Formats: sequence, C-alpha cells, structure tokens
Amino acid sequence: MEDKLLTKAQANVNPMLMSPAIANLVDNAIKYSGSPSLIELKLKHTTSEIVIRIRDQGIGIEGDELERVQERFYRAKNASTANGSGRCKRTNTL
Repeated sequence: MEDKLLTKAQANVNPMLMSPAIANLVDNAIKYSGSPSLIELKLKHTTSEIVIRIRDQGIGIEGDELERVQERFYRAKNASTANGSGRCKRTNTL
C-alpha cells in the first residue's frame, strides 16, 4: 500500500512556544551532527494528536542526563563539541 503524502495538518498550539521549540530542535540537530549527516523530520497524526519527530545522527545524550534537558541553559557533559546553551536528545518528539 502506498503512503499518501500529508499536505495539511492542524493543531491548536501556542505559536509563540511551538515555533521556537521546533527551531531549537532542528538547530541542535544541525549543530551536534557531523557532516555529512542525515536529519529527518516526520509528522504523524491521528484524530487526537500530531507528533513531530526530529531525528539526527548527532552525539546524543546519556540516559542519566535526559531528565535535565528541559532545564534552562543545561548543557550535557558531551556538549563541549559545539557552541550553544543546551542539547536535546537524539530523537525528539513534541
């Protein structure tokens, strides 16, 4: 069965929060991935939710640090390879 191309999805979100969140995740995927590297953005929807998934081939983050990624300005131990104020885990789902 052939996948249908999703051309439109609608969700009630706060654009002042959602836009910078997605931009930050994509920016981190670029910043922490080597060159050449694959960065994949996928959108999945059901009748009750939309999931945006951003996957990269970057340095990742250790499991014991995952609970801290939402702290403002937190940088993982392995984040010294790039400039910035934080790091997101390898696969991010909003």
